[in-house]
Amino acid sequence: MKKPVVYRLYAAKVTEETAEQAARNRFHRLTPGYILLYTCQKPGKPWVEVKGEDLHRLTKADETWLWDCAFALTAEVMERRKGEANEALADLINQFEKALEAEAEKEKRGE
Repeated sequence: MKKPVVYRLYAAKVTEETAEQAARNRFHRLTPGYILLYTCQKPGKPWVEVKGEDLHRLTKADETWLWDCAFALTAEVMERRKGEANEALADLINQFEKALEAEAEKEKRGE
């Protein structure tokens, strides 16, 4: 089984360097005072991971942006696995049909 990709939230002060680095990443949020980066690759210095007690520092807009990032990633995973889900559902239906047929046979035999 493949190791799951883990995204983490990082923050840095706004500089030309951090703005350029953030722009090369899919999920970034630039504000007048700081930049947020949601990525699965550790960006290095001067970025710091935002976690635990620091999460309360996020504004409502930051939280909404972060939820949007997570939702986009979830939607992509669901789309990639749609075929797997369809197969699993078909297998479940087939098993259910077999169980129903077996129960119908028992009824016929009076069991």
